[in-house]
Amino acid sequence: MVTPTEPRTGPPGGGPRNDGCSTTTSFDTYGIEDGSDLIRGTYYRLVAEGIETVDPSGPFFDRLANSFTHTFVRLAGTDDLPPALAAAIEDATARTAEEVGDDATVDLRTGVLPAFYRRVAGFHCAYRTGTTTVRLPRNRRR
Repeated sequence: MVTPTEPRTGPPGGGPRNDGCSTTTSFDTYGIEDGSDLIRGTYYRLVAEGIETVDPSGPFFDRLANSFTHTFVRLAGTDDLPPALAAAIEDATARTAEEVGDDATVDLRTGVLPAFYRRVAGFHCAYRTGTTTVRLPRNRRR
């Protein structure tokens, strides 16, 4: 079951950050000052695709990651996904899937999405190092 046990600041797994990055400020440099916008946008994108509950299968977590990616790109106003963020999304997806396991009773909106966001933001803080970006293929953007 997903629980809100991930650290709210610093890199995943805890530890001090010396650059001021936190799960609250992780996306400030992209013009996204409120992480709840990412959570809300990801949720409504999933709902628009007919996904309103957690189905702990590979496709569910792939759709979660894809919805987050598209929400980020839309809110940041860019076609580029920073490599640190791409890696953070991948690792947060794996960690969230591992924690959820086969528990289909966990709530998407209040359990999975906030925990997933905290992981993405935490990993992103730990991984970001520069301004190099990864160009998204045309078929991955909407």
